[in-house]
Amino acid sequence: MDLKTQLKQLGHRFLSDWNWDKSIRTLDLGLLLGLAILAGSLAANLAQIGLDPPIRPNRGLAPQPRDPSQPFETFLAITTQNLFDVELGADPVANEQPKAPQGDLAPFLAKLELRGVYQGQPKLAVLYNKDTQQEGVFAEEEKVFDGPLLSKIEGEMDQERVLLVMGSAQGWLGLAGVDKPVVAPTPIAIRAENPAEKGVEEKSQSYSENGKDFFLRSEEVDKELNNLPTLLNQARVIPYFKEGQHQGFVIKAIDKGSLYEKLGLQNNDIIKQINGEKIDSPEKAFSLLKMLRNEREITLNLERQGGAKTMVYHIN
Repeated sequence: MDLKTQLKQLGHRFLSDWNWDKSIRTLDLGLLLGLAILAGSLAANLAQIGLDPPIRPNRGLAPQPRDPSQPFETFLAITTQNLFDVELGADPVANEQPKAPQGDLAPFLAKLELRGVYQGQPKLAVLYNKDTQQEGVFAEEEKVFDGPLLSKIEGEMDQERVLLVMGSAQGWLGLAGVDKPVVAPTPIAIRAENPAEKGVEEKSQSYSENGKDFFLRSEEVDKELNNLPTLLNQARVIPYFKEGQHQGFVIKAIDKGSLYEKLGLQNNDIIKQINGEKIDSPEKAFSLLKMLRNEREITLNLERQGGAKTMVYHIN
């Protein structure tokens, strides 16, 4: 008998001798026992979960509340470095109130008197020194009688004032009143009138025989120039331009009987030259008044009604 045949016989014998009913019952019992163990283990785990206490947060790790009030230095980096690139404005500055004159300026102002203001370009102020009895015409940024600096000229019609500065001190000087210094009268000897002398006396006054040469007495000129504020208000001097070029100054609003009328000037005359020098600034226009005091002969070139005119002043 070969090996293959023997193995088949053993297999048939094993199957015939095996008790299948008992084996099936044993397998069912094992499965049932396994399921019971699994169910018990699951129930135990569920019971353990139900009995464990809930997990609570550790209060000791909670963040401490911050003090909302913090010093300004904390945010200093934001303002100094401009982290947000914002446009920062300048710190507000309180309006500076006028202060009373201090130091050496106060006594200097006490001896000054503002007698007039010229509101042109440049602005001019007529100041009188009571101590030295000197009168001068000063522009802005010019020293007054070798003392304080004339910083500003402002105001209109009886409200004129000037700002004087000396070092760190400054003070305003307002327009003086119309009171004039009292001059003691000079005694005059009364004598009989001589007709021959009368003709000489009349001829010595301001006059012109040909409309070109004008003769003036130095005493009369000095009298007019000593009252400079009134003299400045007896006419208006305005810059004159032609084709965009400065051609001189126009004189207007001449008061009747004023020095300007005695000089033969008329309204709308255009002053172009004085002693051959072009008039291209108010200072040069007013230099005519200074020359009247110091010079003996002055030549004035002007334009009147479109025509050129020359006037010569003889002062004796």
